[in-house]
Amino acid sequence: MQPADVRAILKVGPWLTFVLREALYGLDLISGEMTGKSGLKAGMEALMQPEHWQHYYPGDTVEQRLQRHYSYPDRIRYYWAMRRRASFSEHFCL
Repeated sequence: MQPADVRAILKVGPWLTFVLREALYGLDLISGEMTGKSGLKAGMEALMQPEHWQHYYPGDTVEQRLQRHYSYPDRIRYYWAMRRRASFSEHFCL
């Protein structure tokens, strides 16, 4: 395997977590429409600690919130494995 091939494999991680977030937020929206229960995005927002993301996202409060949830280099990926996250998405069987 050439070094370029190794880099291509290593850079898959951020893309996969970006797609995972999009899928989970989509499922949460569908669940909200069907059951009236949603809260994954708000729950994830509550879990995120400012010292872990503030220096990655410049801008005002609204811009930072959007970047935390929708930017490609999403820092939110570090929170998906937390046990507390499970309670936000258990209503759609994750």
